[in-house]
Amino acid sequence: MISKRLTCIPFSSAHYEVFISWITDPYFLMQFAGPRLTYPVDRAQLDRFYDDPNRFPFHVLDRTSGQGIGHGEVLCKEESILIGQVMLAEEKNRGHGLGKELIRLLVDESFTRWDKPVVELHVYDWNLAAIRCYEQIGFKRNTGAQNIVDIGDQQWTAIHMQLARADYQPDRRPVTL
Repeated sequence: MISKRLTCIPFSSAHYEVFISWITDPYFLMQFAGPRLTYPVDRAQLDRFYDDPNRFPFHVLDRTSGQGIGHGEVLCKEESILIGQVMLAEEKNRGHGLGKELIRLLVDESFTRWDKPVVELHVYDWNLAAIRCYEQIGFKRNTGAQNIVDIGDQQWTAIHMQLARADYQPDRRPVTL
């Protein structure tokens, strides 16, 4: 999957070490992965997590440098597709529209690969930049669905967002390779 500034390639065990190096603390892990992985992440944990034939993880590369800068995945469920583990690893890559590009790539992949009516994701209510990003693409909050998780001495509320296939407006600007 290719956009103007990003390339997404299938995530494999060859990417484990760089992925693990990005996880600097349990709060960052919870922010992008939720409670599905535990800190510190190790290779065995990733082997178990990605041993799911319905889970499609991607290693995100900067097209200019060729360097890995993030991660994202899609999980094909019975009635929908769940986008998860969306991460731009370093602060310097955030706030420049790369997250929006990555989400568009994952949504495009989801609606192209599977005939499901909706793509969904979860985001913590304090992550306002991510919520704005998702809303700009067309995701809407499902106000009846939320989940509270404990992290350290804090409680975080995850909100559920959905994008219906009928409401999605793909970005069809040409990509120069």
